[in-house]
This record gives sequence, structure tokens and C-alpha cells, in this order.
Amino acid sequence: MGSKRKRKPVKLRSDSSTLLGIFVNQKHIERLLNQVEYTIPYLKGLMDANKVTQHTIYFFSIKDMHLSEKKIRGTYYNEKEKTWKKKSFPLPNVVYDRYITSQTDRRKVLSIRQQLKKAEVKFFNPTAILYKWKEQKLLEKNPLVKPYLPRTTFMAFNKKVKLKKTLIQMFAHSPSLYMKGDHSSRGAQVVYMNKISKHAYVYSYNNTKLVAGKTKTIDDMIKALTPLLQNKNVVIQHAIDVIKIKKQRIDFRAELIRGYDGSVHIMGISARIGRVRSPITIKSTTMPFGAFMSKYTSLNEEQIQQLRQKIEKTLIQIHKTLEADLGRIGEVGIDFALDKKYKPWHIESNIRTLRVSFLKTFESHRTQQYFVHLLQYVEDLHRGSPVVQRKNRRQIIKNKRKKNNAHHVSDNVR
Repeated sequence: MGSKRKRKPVKLRSDSSTLLGIFVNQKHIERLLNQVEYTIPYLKGLMDANKVTQHTIYFFSIKDMHLSEKKIRGTYYNEKEKTWKKKSFPLPNVVYDRYITSQTDRRKVLSIRQQLKKAEVKFFNPTAILYKWKEQKLLEKNPLVKPYLPRTTFMAFNKKVKLKKTLIQMFAHSPSLYMKGDHSSRGAQVVYMNKISKHAYVYSYNNTKLVAGKTKTIDDMIKALTPLLQNKNVVIQHAIDVIKIKKQRIDFRAELIRGYDGSVHIMGISARIGRVRSPITIKSTTMPFGAFMSKYTSLNEEQIQQLRQKIEKTLIQIHKTLEADLGRIGEVGIDFALDKKYKPWHIESNIRTLRVSFLKTFESHRTQQYFVHLLQYVEDLHRGSPVVQRKNRRQIIKNKRKKNNAHHVSDNVR
């Protein structure tokens, strides 16, 4: 018998398993390498869920990029050694973008995102930022959502004359307003303002601690808020007369996630009970929507279920409306409130949700299922399930038609 031919070693292709790159700030990389995991709240859920999906997951930041070589120095968990280590990886199939930009690195981060997309790397969400005013204008187009939007306007805070005129006009219709930085998150740059008499205004906001003040005029209130909102674009909204427990504001957070075959799941709605006199519900006590409504309202189980169905239909409409403009959304956290007649009011959507309330509220099996859905959708993005491919093709055709129609209108105008 002739000698056996030596087989060449099998070379693992980069697409043999789904490569998920998680784009984070450098501080998170340093902490992982120091074996400090608690600073990434979603880490345990993600890694536990990956025992089901078996993706290759690594974290990376700006310093790890070697795009000319199509390589990334990724930080990964070495299962044998039970430690976080670094090594070279190919470009990921999918990026889960958790990087929080600052003024100093915004251009560099934008360039990295563009280069990765140019290299045909898919992104879990279509955008890293959703500005409040853009969202408002998008949602106003949907007649099924518009009734649940508070009256809102937009301007540059620095245009003090226009700002004063707008506040006078809005206070004429509502004694309470919110002013928010157009690009802000986690309750930063959110100011509650109340006109308590003709010559008395109070305001409050959270800036590491609760800040509150009282002024005699709108001019004085604008001056007091200048350090917080100087050079910012702001949205101004009529405040919702939300349900309260004593002097604690209540609002809600719904977490929506795509799963296998691109289907959308509302994984949970958390009631958030704010601190006494706090203008927002950050660092709040939480509980499931149904449990809260049963304990703190007079609604019976049938009424609660009917209200939940109404809310969930509105949440899906919000999701669809955002997707029609932005593209397919992997996950989004949607904040809303209920007024004293239990009418839902949209507050804002968070395209880069931290899921803080969700993780605090629900049991581990629910939270693990969330991350399983997340990782299943990552694989769909990489492999391209038939359902996702069909939906993506329809979206591409729809976008082309919109573009062609815009050109047609432009030609007619000319």
C-alpha cells in the first residue's frame, strides 16, 4: 500500500463562526485587562447567553484599530485561563457599538465607523445617536403615534431673545415645561421648569446631585441655566402630568430587541419610581409594569391588560416609524409616562440602551433570553437569514424609490 497523503491543516475561515466586535471606550478595555468586569453592566448576561450561540466575542477601542491590515487587537475572555487577554483578530462580522463619544474624539470615532462600514462590517444598530428633535419630527409623521407626543419645539439655547419668547408662549399653555439638551443621555441636561405665579419660577435638574432654584423672571432662570446648556441645542416640551406616588414621579421603560429571523420582542416594561422631588427617574426604584399597576392604581386586571395592549401597539408603531427612516434597529429602549387618566405619553427612545431598569426589574431567565435574542440577531446579520434578507431588500428598494421621487420633485422645481 502506498503511503497516505498528508492532509493540509484545515485553515479556519474568518466566517467559520460569527465574529462580534464590541466597540467600547478605552477605560473599559483597561478595566477588563485588570480583571474588573462590573463596569460593563451587560457583560455577564452577554457572556452567559453566548454559551448558547457560541459566537467569538471581543472588545475593542480606538487604540486597537489596524484597519490598513484589516486587523483589530481585541480583548477577549480566555476560558481556559479564566482571564481577559488581548490578541489579534480579523475585522468583526458585526459591530455592537457601545462607544460614547466626546468633543475631543468625535471625528476620529466617526471615521472609524465609516471605515468599518466601507469594509462591509455590519452594525447591530443603524446609528449610534438619535437626536431628540429628529425623533420628534419622525414620530409626528405617524398618525398612530402623534396623539401620544407632548407639544415640543426646538432651538439653540444661545438665542436668548427667541428662547425667552418661546418660554413665554409655552408657559401660557402649560405651567410646567421640560428643557432638554438635544443630544443628551442618562438624565443629563434635563431641566424641569414650573411657573408658580406671575413673578415666580422654579427649576430643577440633576447634575451629579439635585440642583434646584427659584427666580422672579424668565431672564433670571435662563441665566441660571446657562452653565448647563450654553452652546447646546435644546428641545422644550410641555410637561406631562404624570401619575405619582406621594411626590415621586413615575415613568416607564420598555426594552425592545430583535431575535432570530429578525422578529421584534418587547422583553419587559419597567415602572420607575423616582426620588422625592427629582425631575427625572434616574437611580429609581423599579418593578414590573403589571405589578406596579396592580399595587398602586385602582385598575382591575382586565383594565391593566387592555392598557398594556394599547401601550405595546404604540411601542411597535414607534419602532416601525424609526426604522422606516434609520434602517433596521437591533434594540431600543423606549421611555414613556402615563398621565392621571392613564393615557400613555412618549418621552424618548434610546438607541443605545443600558437596560439598567430591565436588569434591576426582571429575573435572570428573562434577562438571559434578552441577550440570546441579541446574539441570534447578530448571527442573522452575519449569515443573512432569508427573512432578514427579504426585509433588507424591501428596505433598499423603498429607499431607492424615495431617492428617485426626491430627484423627480427636484427636477420639477427646476
